[in-house]
Amino acid sequence: LGGLLVCSHCGERLIARPRSGGQRRYACAKGPGFSGCGKTYINAEEVERFVTEAVLIRLDSAALQRTLEQRQRKAPDAQRWLSEMEQAQAQLVELATAYGNRELSMDELRAARKPIEQRLTNARKQLGKVSRSSVLDRYVGNGEGLRADWDSLDLSQQHAIVAAVVDSVVVGPARRGYNRFDESRLTPVWRP
Repeated sequence: LGGLLVCSHCGERLIARPRSGGQRRYACAKGPGFSGCGKTYINAEEVERFVTEAVLIRLDSAALQRTLEQRQRKAPDAQRWLSEMEQAQAQLVELATAYGNRELSMDELRAARKPIEQRLTNARKQLGKVSRSSVLDRYVGNGEGLRADWDSLDLSQQHAIVAAVVDSVVVGPARRGYNRFDESRLTPVWRP
């Protein structure tokens, strides 16, 4: 959720900041290089689970389907870049399998990976430029399909899907003495 969570106190974006015990969380950073207030913290796993579930529900809404259909008419190249990403990822899997079967040396693997990874990176950048909604094409009206695929998507794909649906999530103040996840602190701001 990097860049998507917003502090309700000061309006700054929250950043990932682990606790000393290693637990992941998001924080409104204060100090040198940061302009936040330092008043807002939230457990990463729970907020990520909540936002993911909200996005899955939103994907099945008729309003989102209409909005995305309008956007898709304006972004015809999106499918091309999504296809390029899928092909590059499939090639990386093939390479790993060939290396595992000792069909390739480590030098050959490294040499083959570099251009594939460059194509994958380029396709992701182009897809982002063309249309934020294109990553949702196969999931609009099919939240269950995304739910089934979610764990197999890489982090950048998950982030792109969430960012295509959610403009931001405002994180309100914690309740004093309440040491559990409180979803009432979260207010999603949906993309139009």
